[in-house]
Amino acid sequence: MSDSQGEEWVRWDTKFPWLGKAPVSTHSYVSPDYYEKERLAVFGRMWLQVGRVEDVPNPGDYFVRELAVLDTSVLVVRGTDGVIRGFHNVCRHKANRVALSERGSCRALNCRFHGWTYGLDGRLISVPDEQGFWEPVKKGERGLKPVATDTWEGFVFVNVDPNPRETLREFLGEFAQCLEGYPFSKLSMYFKHQAEVNCNWKILVDAFQDGYHLRSQHRYSLADMFMGDPRKSFADIKFFKRHRFLSSNGNPAHKPTPTEMLAFVHGGYFSESVFPPGWMPAGINPTRSQEWATDINVFFPNTFIQLIAPGWYFVYTIWPLAVDRSLWEARIYLAPPENAAQRFAREFIMITVRDSILEDLSTCENVQANLKSGAIDNFALHEGELFARHLLKVVDECIREEERR
Repeated sequence: MSDSQGEEWVRWDTKFPWLGKAPVSTHSYVSPDYYEKERLAVFGRMWLQVGRVEDVPNPGDYFVRELAVLDTSVLVVRGTDGVIRGFHNVCRHKANRVALSERGSCRALNCRFHGWTYGLDGRLISVPDEQGFWEPVKKGERGLKPVATDTWEGFVFVNVDPNPRETLREFLGEFAQCLEGYPFSKLSMYFKHQAEVNCNWKILVDAFQDGYHLRSQHRYSLADMFMGDPRKSFADIKFFKRHRFLSSNGNPAHKPTPTEMLAFVHGGYFSESVFPPGWMPAGINPTRSQEWATDINVFFPNTFIQLIAPGWYFVYTIWPLAVDRSLWEARIYLAPPENAAQRFAREFIMITVRDSILEDLSTCENVQANLKSGAIDNFALHEGELFARHLLKVVDECIREEERR
């Protein structure tokens, strides 16, 4: 097909007919019953990204991830053997939190309620006044309750299912190849944002995987940097069993503002020592487009890893808190600045990302409130919203599979 100027373009929705074209129901965004099914079938069964190995660089380092969607708290700690393990953050005596702070470092894990102490591998190693118990405490049976934990490319994942149906690698499947080889470990977290938003978690996910809203929602921030038309700017789309991938071009006609010129020409995006010539793995910018701007990797159910040309990335994670409430988190990673110009460039990136995020978040609560009104019961989705169709399809498949068990 072609536009009015005769330029050839692709209708992406015709490439994936199995996703359907009919309007989709809004039921799953507002139904408490459906949300309860999602909690168990999606978040209770899938591998969830909770941090990076750099968050626990040394033996004894730990961090805590509150998983409100599953009514639990997970403690991730690096052992003396260098292995990263996850545990329910629950003392096996009276169920107090073992770790009370968000992160820290210790030689052993000590519950402050009655002083039960656990090794970094979760074993119960000390019980004060052990003789006072009517029956002997069986230390070998009272260690911290483990949570399946594994790493991939430096990202830490947990699965609270006592018997995960898949290993992490099986869960990622071929999708993992899109990012393998990227030098994540050479980039540092530069800043972090988080916000509690009064909307269903899928509305938040859709806000960051929607190619249709760019020209309108981001008209004052990002629109001119991209072409804003999925038929022209999308270089590649891939759907996996659960995950999604988009490679997108920038707008070659974009004229940088004076501030952009100062930030990106003089400050630079990256250090040559981190991204030397020929650094790009095959799965990144797979079409090798000269106008490549970004790859968006959406890990089911709730994590985005977005790579920005030529060398920085950010991670979005969206956690359900209730059917109509979610926690959104963003962490932006860049190479450490080597001079004042690069420091300025990174501050410019921080402000640009912040402003675009605020634009994205600004509509989510309005959407949820309007859905609760019952004024509409379906969405008519544009081809630039294919990822929303895929998300709904995968969630529904997970629930059906759970019901068959």
